[in-house]
Amino acid sequence: MLEIVMLIFMAKSIGRIAEKKGRRGGGYKALLVLLWFGGEIAGIVAGVLLMPGEEPVWPYGCGILGAILGTLAAFSIAGSLKPLSPQAPRPA
Repeated sequence: MLEIVMLIFMAKSIGRIAEKKGRRGGGYKALLVLLWFGGEIAGIVAGVLLMPGEEPVWPYGCGILGAILGTLAAFSIAGSLKPLSPQAPRPA
């Protein structure tokens, strides 16, 4: 449940970043969600493959790390956007 609350908060934040640069935030919110869950799944798979038969804590920890890396990638992409124009209007 806490992950979902954090994801909602971060989606609003990444949407504001994109809108400040004159872009619509919906696509970047979707990118955040995809990279979050994709990173989490990839991390779990990597944790299972790297440490077979170990405690189930390791794959979960690797999943959280993957989600963090996915989130950092999404914010990095949104942060590196160039404004569409010097006086970019905010979309309605």
